[in-house]
Amino acid sequence: RMDYFDEFGKRARRVARDLLDGDGRAREEAANERLRLMTPQDLDEVLRIIRLHDSDDYQSARHAFSSERFSLPQDVTAHFVLEDLQERRIVGVSGYFVDDDEAQGIYWLGWTYVNPFFRGRGHGKILMRHVEERLLGWRARKLYLSTSGLDKYASAVKFYERCGFTTEAVLRDYFRPGEDKLIMAKTLSRQGLTQAQRPAPRATQTPPEPRRELRAAERSDPGLA
Repeated sequence: RMDYFDEFGKRARRVARDLLDGDGRAREEAANERLRLMTPQDLDEVLRIIRLHDSDDYQSARHAFSSERFSLPQDVTAHFVLEDLQERRIVGVSGYFVDDDEAQGIYWLGWTYVNPFFRGRGHGKILMRHVEERLLGWRARKLYLSTSGLDKYASAVKFYERCGFTTEAVLRDYFRPGEDKLIMAKTLSRQGLTQAQRPAPRATQTPPEPRRELRAAERSDPGLA
């Protein structure tokens, strides 16, 4: 009986140690990351990340990220970058924009991408949660996005579904014959925030801006995760 309890105690200590080590790794990863507002100086790296995924979206993003975009108020549009401080590089981007100034509290998801060499680390959910938190600060009601219905985008659709989005409309043959456009949406709330897989990094604080009248910031489709 003594041997049994000794073995049980050893197993319990191993489990506890593994849990603590895992929590420590999560804290270390979070400490090595920083979320901040995207600036014009980040554009080349952000476009490179988008190009690694889709050359068509790369061309669209080049036009969408005009110099004027960065001067618009943050209640109209903003993008954020996630930096890996150890690698000294941007590993992901996401943001939002207003598409219809008559639709009160409605935003669309902007270009949302993670460097494919850094996927599987929870970066996408960290970015999504940050976007949702910022939009709640602007009293947003719903967040919309559009994506392709092709099979190669199925993983992006599943990612959005895990974040709480549901498909509200399907526009048949929208992009080209055989390629539908999916319109997905999520009702925003504190209780429904996307759950990051590990502690979110501390975001660089920016002073709040006064609420301004919403107006259209861009007309292009948001990017795919």
